[in-house]
Amino acid sequence: MTKRNNSVEFFRFLFCCAICLHHFRDYGDGSVFRSGYLGVDVFFVLSGFFLMNHFVTRETGEMVSPERSALRYLRDRLIRLGPHHVFSWIIMAFIVVFVLKTRSASDVLLYGCWEFLLLKATALGNNITVNGVVWYLSALVICSYIIYWFLCWERKRGNGEGEPYTHVIAPVLFFVVMGWLWSQRDDLNYWIQSAPVFTGGFLRGISEMGLGCTAYAVVRAIRSHYTPGRGANILATVFEVLGWAFVFYHMYKQRDPRDFIVPALSAALVVSTFAFRSYLTRLLDNSFSAFLGKMSYPMYLNQFMFIRPILKLMPGLPFWPVASCMMAALFVFSLFSNWLVQKATRWVQAKAAKI
Repeated sequence: MTKRNNSVEFFRFLFCCAICLHHFRDYGDGSVFRSGYLGVDVFFVLSGFFLMNHFVTRETGEMVSPERSALRYLRDRLIRLGPHHVFSWIIMAFIVVFVLKTRSASDVLLYGCWEFLLLKATALGNNITVNGVVWYLSALVICSYIIYWFLCWERKRGNGEGEPYTHVIAPVLFFVVMGWLWSQRDDLNYWIQSAPVFTGGFLRGISEMGLGCTAYAVVRAIRSHYTPGRGANILATVFEVLGWAFVFYHMYKQRDPRDFIVPALSAALVVSTFAFRSYLTRLLDNSFSAFLGKMSYPMYLNQFMFIRPILKLMPGLPFWPVASCMMAALFVFSLFSNWLVQKATRWVQAKAAKI
């Protein structure tokens, strides 16, 4: 299962847009996507799914040690994710200090460094936020290392595809964490606040990425024992259309203490997308969806470059005209920043190779 299904990339882009509108929700007369933060939970599920795919398809040889294998995986992720994070964070630091003037340069350098180093999920530097969305990237990086290390450790013990984790530990951990959050809070919007282990964002990441790993194991089991026919694909189409529509409706409406349903339903929808060949998947599995999915990451990191100055410098205007222009400007700028970061990264790599 190495082929990437681009229909998922289309939804990744839509969830990124929902997250951006969630952060812009209170501008002017707007009040939309109050549960748009749940897009991050879907991102975690997808990240766990693709992490498990990488582990099963790439870790086929003899491992030197779980630590080295996990570090190699983490290095590859940082090479891909890190450059745009550095680009966006530096620009946001400039905006925070010199445009918004909400933080001093010394505060950003002394305390914002934890965010810059992607250690926010450890609860270090919680008193300073420069680019607030980086908490997700921090949790993603830390949780990826922990999960990948555990999977490699299981393989060294003889559990080749990490069955104890995907079949037992990950599902139990998800329900334990979701149950604890439900009993302690009114929703899943729990990110840099301190938690029993690291931050709330870490808890969301470690539990929902594990659920994505379990979703991958379910897809492999379905594919190895069942060949879906036309009827199954029709049922999958209905389920995916209604399921994704419910997820977006839930994100658009007011917050709900039962929002833990969204990551659980998202995992089921991911299983359907990859285990079957629904007509929705066939429609969206194309190069344009792949392009939109590629743009979701820079848009996610760049969003506060537009949202925070508009909130402070242009208050009180009608929501949707400003939000539409903001999203269009964010998309165009992210096209440019993605090109610039890739070009700069290739230049640095070429220089490093000559040393």
